[in-house]
Amino acid sequence: MRDRLLHCYEKELRFIRRQLVDFAESYPAIASQLLLEPDKCEDPHVERLIEAFAMMAARVQLRLDDDFPEITTALLGLLQPELLAPMPSTTVVQFTGDPDRAHATTGTRIPRHSQIHTPPVKGARCRFRTCYPVTLWPIEVTAVGVVALDRGNPLCPPAAVAALRVELATMGAQRFSELPLEQVRFFFDGNAAVANRLYELMFRQPLGVIVRPGRGDLEASRVGDDARFLSPTHLRPVGFGADEGLVDDARTSHLGHRLLREYFLFPDKFLFGEITGLTPATLATVGAKLELLILLDRLPLDLEARLGPENLKLGCTPAVNLFPHQAEPVTLRQTEAEYRVVPDFHVPLAYEVHSIRRVEALSASTGQVREFRPFFGLRHGDPREGEVAFWHAARRPSGRKLDSGTEVDLSLVDPRGEPPALTPGDTLVVHIVASNRDLPAELPLGTRGGEFQIEGQPGIDRIRTLRKPTAAVRLPGGQEILWRLVSVLSLNHLSLLELLDDGRSHQPGGPMAFRELMALLDFADSAVTRQRIAGLVGLDWRRVLRQIATSEGRLLTRGLEITLHLDEDHYTGSSAFMFASVLERFLAYYTSINSFTQTAATIRKREEVLKRWPPRAGEALII
Repeated sequence: MRDRLLHCYEKELRFIRRQLVDFAESYPAIASQLLLEPDKCEDPHVERLIEAFAMMAARVQLRLDDDFPEITTALLGLLQPELLAPMPSTTVVQFTGDPDRAHATTGTRIPRHSQIHTPPVKGARCRFRTCYPVTLWPIEVTAVGVVALDRGNPLCPPAAVAALRVELATMGAQRFSELPLEQVRFFFDGNAAVANRLYELMFRQPLGVIVRPGRGDLEASRVGDDARFLSPTHLRPVGFGADEGLVDDARTSHLGHRLLREYFLFPDKFLFGEITGLTPATLATVGAKLELLILLDRLPLDLEARLGPENLKLGCTPAVNLFPHQAEPVTLRQTEAEYRVVPDFHVPLAYEVHSIRRVEALSASTGQVREFRPFFGLRHGDPREGEVAFWHAARRPSGRKLDSGTEVDLSLVDPRGEPPALTPGDTLVVHIVASNRDLPAELPLGTRGGEFQIEGQPGIDRIRTLRKPTAAVRLPGGQEILWRLVSVLSLNHLSLLELLDDGRSHQPGGPMAFRELMALLDFADSAVTRQRIAGLVGLDWRRVLRQIATSEGRLLTRGLEITLHLDEDHYTGSSAFMFASVLERFLAYYTSINSFTQTAATIRKREEVLKRWPPRAGEALII
């Protein structure tokens, strides 16, 4: 704010001095009385008047410029509010079950959006909420490795020559057949190269899963007659579903946009996978040890000596620094046009408003509650309802030094946009979703005293942090960022062909329009994310026909076959496969009605296809 005001002030001062030069040349007699000369004024009082007028003109100019952001942010706040709100700190946590439940045969369920918190830091607890549901079972991962398989087993597909072997054991010697597991979810941990390689092994070209009793390393290569086979459809990557977002509400956000934004901001959110189909019938022959063999068509020699049980973790979920909160109450006054929403007067730098959920006024005389509705919303009501009032919020940069956070000011208006009739002395109550600003970066994590805690949830021993909490990401100020966000809105009205076609789409190495589209959604805008976007070096597409199974039989359907060409050198320390997986889902969400996409990815300098996904329409696979 101060920098913009200074810029406008200096601009107005230069303009006034240029006008004074013309005035002094045209009316030298009057100019001499004011001691005006072409480039200066000798009278200090006149000079102060000039500077004061420049300041007033600068403030008027600043207010006029602010009209554009208010209109634009109101539109964005109605259509896609998640584009404007700060992206709070994010991490990955692991829940560990209570040792007293080691002999239990039931799981401890931790619902999505469960609240966890840290010990106080600078007078405030950092509060996070979980993003995935977690079920803690009395089991642990005891071994992870890769093995070569004996040929000729009728249970395995002919192409299966190796397997990723995961051994699980119960903690209380109970049988796995006694546990109603249904599924097991893993977080791929360890250094980035190993974690992403494991993710690729499990989801790139799996041939199925062998479920069998634990046998140990000596018999790992022999499948055995007591094993069960699960098809590749029982391997599911986690993080792509509508109910698996970090922050966004699926009712307002475009799921394709959300996936790309979350990938650029926190890619570890996608390092989760699960094996389903672990029914009591499948586990009927399994005792206290269970082996899962993810069948592969090649032996990954680069991982033989690098894997261990620490690379696959149970009981994990991403967690984001968001929590419901009631802001400090404010006394209404007829003389006030705006009210600052302050989450906590005592530690203002420990809180930041993420979004406003509800605004109410509590009558000082009757105790009745009056609701204010969002001014730029759909609930403007019927005129017969009587007097209705609304609220409108404006997010502004903090005026404090060394504070990169934002503040929110609230205005109360009537249906005409004018100040409403208020009762002085009533109390304004604002219910918000808040974050802890930049405080999570200062958490003393890694020690027992600095870990997360949970209240009202028995059966939990520890909550460990597996990833350092990220820094909060906020949109930079200025009108240019608002034009960029408006461009994001325009993507909703484009067809998939319009997104892909830049006049050179059929030529390898010409995906310029698609890279620009990804850059619009790259709110992190770091060197790493820009490098990943640049790794898309080519994009081809063609119209195809496929037979699609429906309830009426098999039908011919038109769709698009899209091939992504990636440069693996741009994904050092990450995964070209994961990036391609996110793009595959993104493209599917732009599918037109009665159509589909089928995406394939290739690596430059290789002749093989990295993966060819099944045809997909939105979230649904079409086979």
